[in-house]
Amino acid sequence: MRQSISTRFGILVALMLVVLPLFGVVPVAAQDSGLQDDNTYESPQFGYSVTWGEDWSVRAGDVSSDNGGYDEITLRGDDGTLWIQGEADEVTPADAVETRISLEGDEEDIVAQDLEADVPMTEMLVGRDKVLIEGYTLDDAVVVVVLSAREHDFDAALAAVQDQVLLNGEQVLTDEEIEGSGEATTNEETDEPADDVATGEESEESTDEEVDETRNSTVTGGSYTGQLYDYALEFDEEIWEVTGEIDSDESDGLFLENETGRLTIWTWNGYGDDPVDCLDGEAAYYAEDPTVEDWIPAEDANGDPIRNESGDYAYGVFTLTY
Repeated sequence: MRQSISTRFGILVALMLVVLPLFGVVPVAAQDSGLQDDNTYESPQFGYSVTWGEDWSVRAGDVSSDNGGYDEITLRGDDGTLWIQGEADEVTPADAVETRISLEGDEEDIVAQDLEADVPMTEMLVGRDKVLIEGYTLDDAVVVVVLSAREHDFDAALAAVQDQVLLNGEQVLTDEEIEGSGEATTNEETDEPADDVATGEESEESTDEEVDETRNSTVTGGSYTGQLYDYALEFDEEIWEVTGEIDSDESDGLFLENETGRLTIWTWNGYGDDPVDCLDGEAAYYAEDPTVEDWIPAEDANGDPIRNESGDYAYGVFTLTY
């Protein structure tokens, strides 16, 4: 189970990976969540496209679509992380930017801001991280783009975004407006065509078997029922807020947030039924994540790693700087 790390930047936190059989990451080909291939995304609800070059990567667990709510995608690069969220245009871009400010830090962290501009923006310094937020109007959607990186890496991260990431075929984070509709195109910087996943026979098959985009939510009150695997969970609605659901032919799950962080739960048989392999695989992933530093197994009072494993259950606790 790969849990998205979402907390105040620069704070040392502990992350627990609780791993059960069939829990893991989701393959990149989860097209009904928006991913078309390794370099292309299309918002399931709002239709805008995002493409990226070879310096950026995305995993299907970093993509979510909440029916009637948000469409989200996170791109990870060597120098920073780019987060793109779309929602219905019932709010203004300035409102959406202001909402994101409270999730990234505090008002006192703002170093530059212009919410009256054609493209509302805010720049923040949160601990050791620099954060740039811009809001756009695209047809019937409002899209917020957030770049976060260590302050000393920010210029390189911003250059990588402007060189290789396109929203509806246009650059982002340039203070320029973006056209409302556009075809998903491969960034010319990569000099590579889009993967054949979106064309040819596979495309024809997916057309014949269109994804049902009207599936009902499986969240009722403070409970969630998995659609693919036989499991259910409960949560305290006074503490946790549902911010999205994972709903694809190969994976399902739930995104929960509270005042201190984000919990992502999703299922996939990527590790078979071996929870130890899942724990080790996810730990190795975060150890290589460029946005994570000081990834170290936490230790108990005796100096032993806080870890437990059995045939059907495994967990580990780690400390990190994000």
